[in-house]
Amino acid sequence: MRLLSFLNTRRAAPQLQNDADRELLRRLDHAVDCMRRIDRWVFLCHRVDDLSYQEIAARGRISVEQVEQSMMRALAVLSDKMDAHYVPPRRKIWQFWQRHR
Repeated sequence: MRLLSFLNTRRAAPQLQNDADRELLRRLDHAVDCMRRIDRWVFLCHRVDDLSYQEIAARGRISVEQVEQSMMRALAVLSDKMDAHYVPPRRKIWQFWQRHR
């Protein structure tokens, strides 16, 4: 698990108590791996290193708006991959089908 190794280098690794924790970390690791490189970097800087958007922008020599966009994309990937087992209610499926037919 690359994410666990990354967290260990920052002494922020979670204590895995059971199989459910391991599975959650495995899914989180997969979700982070699916992010674009810049989005992953912004996400980890903000959520693991606890940097502000301004600090991330200065370190990456990008605008705060780009940091915000990267964070939104990272959270969208995270939401999509972590909730992959979730089946939305029929109404949402119907709305999706109507938009894409």
